[in-house]
Amino acid sequence: PIAPMDENTWIAALTVLAPGTPKEALYANYFKNPGDGGPVPGRPANAGMARWDDISRQFKPVGDIWPAVAGDFLNGAHTVQVLSPADRGSGYVYYAGSGVSIRVPAVAEAMANFSAFEHFSYSATGEGTW
Repeated sequence: PIAPMDENTWIAALTVLAPGTPKEALYANYFKNPGDGGPVPGRPANAGMARWDDISRQFKPVGDIWPAVAGDFLNGAHTVQVLSPADRGSGYVYYAGSGVSIRVPAVAEAMANFSAFEHFSYSATGEGTW
């Protein structure tokens, strides 16, 4: 379970790493909002990444709680691991909302590390960079 237990846990952006292998793991972004709708003074939102535990049959947090500014950047996102045949070997999990804007290396260590996530942005010349 993801503490605090008196708040609902919302999950999104589910993805499986290493499917069909002994290292197979299901990950999800989680978000806990005190009051389940609006901010509660003195109780910040809590967000991060969780991994499914087959033994307890629950998601358990991995890594640190994410910075408050990142609380909902994956909220409602969908994951994609292959955008095209050329991406098959890319080794990234891509997160998409209205477009593909975030990626992270498709390894357990990166999923648990907020600083491993990269945001896609356009330069002044219109070229995109990660």
